[in-house]
Amino acid sequence: MENGLVSLLGLILSCLNHKIYKTVILNKPIYINGIKPNNINVHWFAKGQPPSGWIMPEFPESCKLLLVEDDRLTRQVLSRFLKQFGHSVIECSNGSDGAKLAIAEDFDAIILDLMLPEVSGMEFITLLRKVKLTPVIMISSMTDVQFRLKALESGVDDFLVKPLNNEELLARIKAIRRRFSLESIKIVKIGAVTINMSRRLVEVNKTEVHLTNTEFVLLATLLEYRGRVLSRNFLQETVFGKGKMDYGNIVDQYVMRIRRKLGHEIITTKIGLGFIIDV
Repeated sequence: MENGLVSLLGLILSCLNHKIYKTVILNKPIYINGIKPNNINVHWFAKGQPPSGWIMPEFPESCKLLLVEDDRLTRQVLSRFLKQFGHSVIECSNGSDGAKLAIAEDFDAIILDLMLPEVSGMEFITLLRKVKLTPVIMISSMTDVQFRLKALESGVDDFLVKPLNNEELLARIKAIRRRFSLESIKIVKIGAVTINMSRRLVEVNKTEVHLTNTEFVLLATLLEYRGRVLSRNFLQETVFGKGKMDYGNIVDQYVMRIRRKLGHEIITTKIGLGFIIDV
């Protein structure tokens, strides 16, 4: 039935000269030769190459990804979408097998559903973080702010709410790769503060200071863009995820927590603009 539906959709798209695309690719209309397609939600590609005039998003750097999602249709659509952009995707339908794969193999990033059979997404994170720091993007229909904060503190690197905006997912994968490329720097020194990026170890005057996962991600984001002022909105979206949830002054709260642990001078406030690590 599903294969027949896919073929039928492909035939319809071909017959209409591909002018009705509002696909899982961008979750927004794609303009074909200057013509705005009808507002029809098509979840599959037609077979073959994209038609002439189809505006494609920028391809991020290719990654080896582990996709852990129990819903077969969601998993297939996401996998097909990511492969279209050059990524290598290994699929898994349950948390137990997914955790074993994540620990046994090296991945650039893991896309992890929250509600999984056998081992839940949160249990998966607990198992993984005992042995590896592989970046994890958690996906879930849960919109509760406190739960998202709990997931981030538990070791999740990013959190996206279903239904996914797939263009944003691509951007998040690219951002995570950029953030974790800081590991090649290995050690960053700012005054009395020493930050070992690969080990996620922070010391002040050679004394180890514990940062929560969210605190470290916020610090790493500021380091990634060091010398540039980052707005509160940018930091909120990068560290805590996009969405309609009202986080209040969450960025200011976490900056304050980092300053208490590492010293006020570590992060500079630019009034009306945002925050900067100027080193």
